[in-house]
Amino acid sequence: MKKLFITVAILAVTTTIALTQTYIKPKYQKRGNPRVELEKVQITKKYTIVYCTYTSTSEGHACVDKDMYIKDLASKKTYPLIKAVGISICPKRKNFKKAGHRFKFKLYFPKVKYNVRNIHIIENVPNAFNFVKVHLQPVA
Repeated sequence: MKKLFITVAILAVTTTIALTQTYIKPKYQKRGNPRVELEKVQITKKYTIVYCTYTSTSEGHACVDKDMYIKDLASKKTYPLIKAVGISICPKRKNFKKAGHRFKFKLYFPKVKYNVRNIHIIENVPNAFNFVKVHLQPVA
């Protein structure tokens, strides 16, 4: 019974790992807003999750546009924003009262194919949280 439990546990962990691909600090060609850092991109069974950190330069607010999307550069297919965690979707705003305020947030999009290697992360607004030609380099 103990061997069966261990075998099932190993299989469950292996399956979870196989269904998730994570790209830490992926390289990109250009970004639209210097206050936003791209921390990682994770492709799960259901979503493509973009992890970011925002650092304010003054008192103010931040939000992401509801029409934000990911674009697969090879197929030209777009994947619309589903939800945001840690940051509001405009017109709601995340407010901060001082320069240097840092917060992390996640953006959820439909799952891209595992073989996708280059994407744009696009928010078509002024001072956008855009990342152009993000390279998803597989870890060997």
